Amino acid sequence: MTRIEALEREAILDALHRTAGDVGGAAAHLGMSRATVYRRIKHFGITGAYRRIASQSENHAR
Repeated sequence: MTRIEALEREAILDALHRTAGDVGGAAAHLGMSRATVYRRIKHFGITGAYRRIASQSENHAR
């Protein structure tokens, strides 16, 4: 993975964390389409991460 890809991966993970796993919200935060974010999630192999982020956020809200 190149340094740019690593930075992009971290930006996506950060946006997902900030939006409690909401891919559409993360896409808006990043200035990308939702489809692009889904493609990048798949490319970086982080498909389960945003689900864990969402469930963690739900647990903290309780």
